[in-house]
Amino acid sequence: MKLNLAAFALFAAGLSTALASGPALADPARDQALMALADDYLDNFYFPEGPTTATAEGIHKYDDRLEDYTEAGTERQIKALHAYLARFEAFDPAGLSERVRGDRELLL
Repeated sequence: MKLNLAAFALFAAGLSTALASGPALADPARDQALMALADDYLDNFYFPEGPTTATAEGIHKYDDRLEDYTEAGTERQIKALHAYLARFEAFDPAGLSERVRGDRELLL
């Protein structure tokens, strides 16, 4: 029983600390800006550069294309991925809602 009381005391102390500090309030404009960047990434890079994936996801806009596995195509994709990575990393997760912070992590 003592172990249960000690565990409960630790839990309660942690919970009260978390509630006291609380998460930073999310800024809806920042959420919207990150989601717009995510849409840009998916619509202008991820699906166009991965038409097979797009088709598998039910997007048939790129059905007439195949992936570009040439050296030039791969270099172009690497450059674009680094640029998107920098843009996603630039968003401080502290001002984002929990859901959008999770989306940011997935995209990173």
